[in-house]
Amino acid sequence: MSSEDICILEDLHILMAANIDSFKVETLLKPRHYNELVLRIYRQAIDLYAADHKTYAFQETWLDEIRAIQDPERELSFGFFYKEQVY
Repeated sequence: MSSEDICILEDLHILMAANIDSFKVETLLKPRHYNELVLRIYRQAIDLYAADHKTYAFQETWLDEIRAIQDPERELSFGFFYKEQVY
């Protein structure tokens, strides 16, 4: 169990540019209002990128909205997206 919540919203455009076909947003153990907000924001970001990737820009207000309802005990992070796995 991680003490952080993964949020790749800031670099979602990198995944979109890689032609990833689908994303999984984990909703287990989260309140309904939290899930609805997060899914709405990701949907908005994906739709904006798909409409015109050349003019797409991450909006800090998206993260501000999530942080406003985020459990203060759980940080938002990129998870292992940028971490090198060392064995």
